[in-house]
Amino acid sequence: MNEVAQLDIVLFSIKPEYSRKIFDGSKKYEYRKHTAKKHVRLAVIYSSAPVMKVVGEVEILEVLTGSPTKLWELTKKDSGISRERYREYFRGTKKAYAYKLGQVLLYSPPRELIEFNVRNAPQSFIYIDSATLSDFNGISDKKCEHLPFSKDNSPLDFITGK
Repeated sequence: MNEVAQLDIVLFSIKPEYSRKIFDGSKKYEYRKHTAKKHVRLAVIYSSAPVMKVVGEVEILEVLTGSPTKLWELTKKDSGISRERYREYFRGTKKAYAYKLGQVLLYSPPRELIEFNVRNAPQSFIYIDSATLSDFNGISDKKCEHLPFSKDNSPLDFITGK
């Protein structure tokens, strides 16, 4: 049995500024106000407007839970977000979640949502069928490391429109 068939997978909608940071290794936590009910081990990343493409995959190592203040103290070093934006995002909430991110795989070229049997980008996240990943030879099939790039010529430039 293919290992990917045993995974629960989500597709996250993430702003391009943050999806780029995930793939360059400077953002190691993805913050959410709500968490998936299933035990998720892989996230497919949809980079929202203006990119509007599925740009890659990231391994989910664990999910941290706590008050927004407590969670910030645990994750701020690798947050990839300013404290001000973090506080703005969690304003008025008592519980915060952080997906701890592991290995990444950048798709080249980026893919369309329809390739994952998804017609519209989710507001936050949706579960996707693991069978849609079987043709991609992704993280679940091999070990992937953070991609090397130079600041002048990055394979991530398409995410931020450079």
